[in-house]
Amino acid sequence: MEETETQAQPRPPSTPILIVGLDGVLDDYDRILRIGGRDRLIDNEWHLLHSDEARPRPWAALALRQFRTAGWRVVILTSRTFAKAAEITKAWLDKYDFQRDGLVFVPSVHVKPLAINAMRPKPRLMVDDFMAGYETPCPRFLSEAYEGCRAAGTTVDIYRNNWSEIVERWLGNTIR
Repeated sequence: MEETETQAQPRPPSTPILIVGLDGVLDDYDRILRIGGRDRLIDNEWHLLHSDEARPRPWAALALRQFRTAGWRVVILTSRTFAKAAEITKAWLDKYDFQRDGLVFVPSVHVKPLAINAMRPKPRLMVDDFMAGYETPCPRFLSEAYEGCRAAGTTVDIYRNNWSEIVERWLGNTIR
């Protein structure tokens, strides 16, 4: 687990923590595949897709801002492993104003439960789609990663292009 950035000033231990997946949750992978990205993903050219063609999901950046405004610490957890992943990912997040308190890279989606289990204090909520195989005709839901995150003691809200619902459910307000 490699943490590439952290919040400048620590928050109290009672601060709730939101863990957010990146690919397919903050960015629009469906759009990438629609414009012919599948072959480039197979060729492991993810960095080209993310720097040039990926767009944020509707309401995603605003949702993270609302969580932070409500006093939550927001940490993005991703399993990107391509060359220059940290540099390219930070630039993309900054370009679209994704405010965050941390950005953590793990070598595989299967390691996300271990990363969550190691975090102190324990995250209160994780939002992720738990999908893999975007480069194949049939992406799959990774139930073992989902169950592992739940077993680590964190509530999991499966992302289904529903940032407005997640904000309403957890913060009691609408995205504005």
